[in-house]
Amino acid sequence: MDQLQQARAQIDEIDAKMAALFEQRMQAVGQVAQYKARTGKQVFDPAREALVLEKNTARVQNPELQPYYREFLKKALAQAGAKGFVYGNSGGKDCTLVGILCKLACENTFGVCMPCSSSQNYGRDLRDGMLVAKAFGIETVTVDLSQTKDALMAAVTAAHPVAENAAVNVAPRLRMATLYAVAQTRGALVAGTGNRSERYLGYFTKWGDGACDVNPIADLTVREVYKLLRYLRAPEPIINKQPSAGLFEGQTDEAEMGVRYDEVDEALLCGAPMPEKAQRMHAASAHKLRMPLAYGEDG
Repeated sequence: MDQLQQARAQIDEIDAKMAALFEQRMQAVGQVAQYKARTGKQVFDPAREALVLEKNTARVQNPELQPYYREFLKKALAQAGAKGFVYGNSGGKDCTLVGILCKLACENTFGVCMPCSSSQNYGRDLRDGMLVAKAFGIETVTVDLSQTKDALMAAVTAAHPVAENAAVNVAPRLRMATLYAVAQTRGALVAGTGNRSERYLGYFTKWGDGACDVNPIADLTVREVYKLLRYLRAPEPIINKQPSAGLFEGQTDEAEMGVRYDEVDEALLCGAPMPEKAQRMHAASAHKLRMPLAYGEDG
């Protein structure tokens, strides 16, 4: 091995150690943020940030390298807290995890509860959403969309009939319009709340809950979402709640689809056979994952 190869091998070894240490550090940071959220303390502390920068910069003995190291730390801290997020808080498992993850990464995280038509939205969903907001110190508001939906449906149906399955998707699209109005006003990004299992099945509304700027849980199955919720000590009512989009009274995901998440997750994670109905749903909803075709582009 020549000198160049030796140096590169040493860099690879150091990078591996840095990655492992970074993961350990972020776990500790998460524990600090959880404690602050539970005890009502401010998660992001500018004075503490400045102290960390000074203390760690001083640990670099070569003065010529100190400015570079300081800039590295600034960028790392900025990535964790400089940008804001807005997300829809429905009181479900996915939005709970997204809210917690966004809050751990960034103090400027804002939740919006958007009950619409279903009494479940105004009851348990709203209570669970506010429970999470309080537990993790997430600023949250409620926007009641029922009258907005009624007015829109009245206007549309006066001009053209609306199929039942189309009417069901009006609420998710109203919610996304609401989130983008709030996010643009706050200079924030809309955080999506769809998991990997739902994405495979196409179980989301196109240009509704499927629209977002960033999705922290897009690569997590339902099984993995629950594991993370337990690890992050999410409230038990969230963990024990049946997955539901809250689209109509008594609705649950698995009953509506006729597909069980554990079977889909077993296929995605372990290579088990994917249920035939899940495969059909995946094929039928492929268009939801594609951008609109433009003239001259191949389909």
